[in-house]
Amino acid sequence: MKTLVLSFITFYSAFVVAEQPVLSFSFITTSHANPTAEAFLVKGGRMWHKRALIQGAVLVQYDDTLFLYDAGLGQDIDEQFEGNSWLDKKIFAHSEVKPVIQQLSRQKLSAADISFIVPSHLHWDHASGLPDFDATPIWVQEHELSAARRGQRPSFLPSTLVNDLNWQTINLNSGPLFGFDRSLDIFGDGKVVLVELPGHTAGQLGLYLEVSVNERYFFVGDASWTSEGIRENKKRSWLIRKMVKLNDDEHQSDETLLKLNELSINDPELIIVPVHDERLIATLPQYPEGIKWKSEL
Repeated sequence: MKTLVLSFITFYSAFVVAEQPVLSFSFITTSHANPTAEAFLVKGGRMWHKRALIQGAVLVQYDDTLFLYDAGLGQDIDEQFEGNSWLDKKIFAHSEVKPVIQQLSRQKLSAADISFIVPSHLHWDHASGLPDFDATPIWVQEHELSAARRGQRPSFLPSTLVNDLNWQTINLNSGPLFGFDRSLDIFGDGKVVLVELPGHTAGQLGLYLEVSVNERYFFVGDASWTSEGIRENKKRSWLIRKMVKLNDDEHQSDETLLKLNELSINDPELIIVPVHDERLIATLPQYPEGIKWKSEL
């Protein structure tokens, strides 16, 4: 009888494991910002310490579904930047551009293999690559898209917001998560969840991934540019906030940062990822690692 029970437990455990979805991700670096003083990026940062923030995207695999969180810098970034002022081009200078679509093609993937794209928000460095996926559904909250289309350079680029793209408006109706009021459980099992992080833009979205019980990530867009900003509840520098309008709502941005700071203290095992932080990004799976390819899906 004991042997029979153990056999059943072994069979049941194997069945449960087999039923678990394949969930993994890979970070795709599309460019680097020019090195700048850390003090310019976060209040209290070191003036003599240079940082080269990353611009990129997260490729997520859930079973046979591949989707992108952000699109990074795209193939038309130089043309898109032409309408910016000389100063804006200097402030937001970048190098080593490697668009997502080109990197996917090297692994025999195309735009058709991407089920949908979720921009964290529609600022230029997250949306530049969207026109490279002109038929791919782009999931966005209606108020984020409307506000972006009313926005101006350098934050928003008109060619990334055209009607010709396949915009799909979404509603966050899955209730609160991590102290934030609105979320969307994409696959219904709590493994992949979008979370509204208000303030930086009208409808910025974070992405929670539960790869396993012991491996959880929360990508938080531009709620902060650095992990230090979240751990220490420190805003971007006074100077950069004076030079460029960075946030849609300063009060909401401060509240979001405070909630993330509290979350980092209360749940230290959760890896909170500001998507520009080059030092933290370097610890994550780097494309093409972390994803199974067509022949394996």
